[in-house]
Amino acid sequence: MAKHDNKLISHSHPKTSWPGAYAAVCAIIIAIVINGVGNAEPYDDGVAANKRGDYETAVQLFRPLAEQGHAKAQAYLGLMYAKGDGVTQDYAEAVKWFRLAAEQGIAFAQYDLGISYSEGNGVNQDFAEAVNWYRRAAEQGYVKAEVALAEAYDRGLGVKQDNAEAALWYHKAAEQGDADAQYALGNMYFFANGVPEDESEALQWYRKAADQGLASAQFSVGDILEHSEKLSRDLGEAARWYQLAAEQGDADAEFALGKLYRVGRGVPQNDELAYKWFGRTAVNADGSHKNHALSELNSLAAKVPALDAHPPPDPFGRNSEWRWNFWIPGAITWLLLVIVSGVILFISKKRSATTVPNQSAVRSLPQKIEALFWIFYLLFPILSGYWQAYDWLPHESYTFGSHTLVASHEVCDDTRCGDVADMWKDKETGEFYTREDFADHRHSEALRMAVTWFVYGVIGCFAFAYFRDLKSPGTFSKYLRGALCVNAAIAAFELIHIWHVP
Repeated sequence: MAKHDNKLISHSHPKTSWPGAYAAVCAIIIAIVINGVGNAEPYDDGVAANKRGDYETAVQLFRPLAEQGHAKAQAYLGLMYAKGDGVTQDYAEAVKWFRLAAEQGIAFAQYDLGISYSEGNGVNQDFAEAVNWYRRAAEQGYVKAEVALAEAYDRGLGVKQDNAEAALWYHKAAEQGDADAQYALGNMYFFANGVPEDESEALQWYRKAADQGLASAQFSVGDILEHSEKLSRDLGEAARWYQLAAEQGDADAEFALGKLYRVGRGVPQNDELAYKWFGRTAVNADGSHKNHALSELNSLAAKVPALDAHPPPDPFGRNSEWRWNFWIPGAITWLLLVIVSGVILFISKKRSATTVPNQSAVRSLPQKIEALFWIFYLLFPILSGYWQAYDWLPHESYTFGSHTLVASHEVCDDTRCGDVADMWKDKETGEFYTREDFADHRHSEALRMAVTWFVYGVIGCFAFAYFRDLKSPGTFSKYLRGALCVNAAIAAFELIHIWHVP
């Protein structure tokens, strides 16, 4: 029987098949290993080059690997095309490589392909397809995709709105430490969106995001600690969180902190600090609390006659003499132009006297007229320069005597620091003014003055060319071109100088 069994075994598996099969399997394994080892080093070098900002080298290393089917190299190459790092930005090319990598299961390529569909970069915008790729990456635990998928469910983009599903994915991302997901999840528990209302759970997630420095979460922690009817209140701790968020420019926190200082809740009562934070709220780009902040400022104005600050004489960091000083360089420039013209005139006069001895006598009257013209041309902007000066709006210049500083910020150069007013209040009228109120006016004035100088200079250019032509007929266009070029350069200098005054 044993002999029969041996025959059966021999018949079913011929001895000659094992060595061949074994060799084939080994060859395949060796090839895979060699290929993997061979690709690992260039890929790692490519990643290192990309991290240090050597994008051209990274592209050179990633491209051959990507063309051979290396999934992560394809994903990286897609990112480089999407950002324009080391290559010309090309969203369609980025999508091509994202797709190749995504289809091989690379999570961050799936996420980036989803972003491409969501924003319509390189493909037609398609929120449903974006959600499809977000889901594939999210199911692999890719945190950015989890957040994106949660947001899609939260907003109903590419999928039916489902707050419970949104909460599920926010929770997955929040547990991985994503601050935005933690904050969003806190909102869902606070407002009972997709989950039962739970202020304690909301505070827990808000605090996790706040500990990572997210300003909106810091405000939310402070808001619960100040106003909660279910949890223990802690006004001092609320003020601390408001302060952290306010220092990052969060308008909600600035206004809340101002209210605490105004009435002395959780912090010592301090009208100056209340005035400071209400002032910052009023000029905050958010604008959501501007009107209320202005109302608070008005109510505090009588209590805060002046703030202990050292602002410059006006909101743009200039000194009180700036209005006159700024056009004096222009007048000096024109004076230099006149001097240069005079030197050229003197040289041409000497040459004319040498070549045509009697020419000076023949043209003595034009020369006298020219001298009188240049004297008038030089004196006119000096004697009537106000029409070329900056036209100040009422109250544009902050002065400590007639205004109250509401908000300021510190500006430093290489040698010193100084406060620059951001918002101030007229003590007599009670009106508030900000830097932004006057920015457009400053730019229009810069353009007006540059055009004024240019037009005035054109007059001088034609005069210069005309008088030169009297000396040397046929040279009018030559001298005019040169003078106009100089004039244009001067006008451009004036425009840049005035426009960019801090």
